[in-house]
Amino acid sequence: MIFPITELLDEQESLAWVEKYFHPKGLNCPGCGATRERAREFRKHKRGFVDYRCSNCQRRYNLYTGTVFAGSN
Repeated sequence: MIFPITELLDEQESLAWVEKYFHPKGLNCPGCGATRERAREFRKHKRGFVDYRCSNCQRRYNLYTGTVFAGSN
């Protein structure tokens, strides 16, 4: 995979790139599959990404859930 570092100098653009390539069908709850629109923002991290809480199953997830970066700092 070619990582376009020169195109990703902005934090929001970087987060959009990660979502596009790791969640091509959109960010959904890993428990029940509900869309992000059915979740509420649970916590905002200093690095700019948001944890969501699913309104159906109450599971917490974020942009890195289900990727090799899940649970890493």
